[in-house]
Amino acid sequence: MTLSIKAYEPVGTVSDNVWGMMEMPSRGLQLQQRVHQGLPIVFYKRLAAILDIPETRLRQYLCIAPSAFSRRAAAGRLNTIESDRLCSLVGALDAAYSLFENDLGLAREWMRSPAIGLGSRPPLEMMKSRVEAQAVVDLIGRLENGLFT
Repeated sequence: MTLSIKAYEPVGTVSDNVWGMMEMPSRGLQLQQRVHQGLPIVFYKRLAAILDIPETRLRQYLCIAPSAFSRRAAAGRLNTIESDRLCSLVGALDAAYSLFENDLGLAREWMRSPAIGLGSRPPLEMMKSRVEAQAVVDLIGRLENGLFT
């Protein structure tokens, strides 16, 4: 009888953060290079699936005009600015995911709901600029520390 040892390969691994779900690095040179080159459209599609929203709605949240998106889809990648906005959204969603103790459903719902700390705007509607996206992450930080204003 011959025994063989195989490497363990987990089935259906669960990511502990949204960056892992996206199969993207959360920081560092590799992420910087990907954003600078423009993220492949697959990341856009993956984020729409994680958020459970239509791709056209994600396009609106990221402030990408329909004609520009058609060109990006044909080219297979977003431009640098759009890639940066997508990463800002992933970072904000990841912070919400952590706030809600890795409950993606609650994080999604919070991102879609008006937040008093954001002037009653839903966090998803604040991804058009880094300043707005940072306001979302800052609010999550305050909520994590028990500050509700």
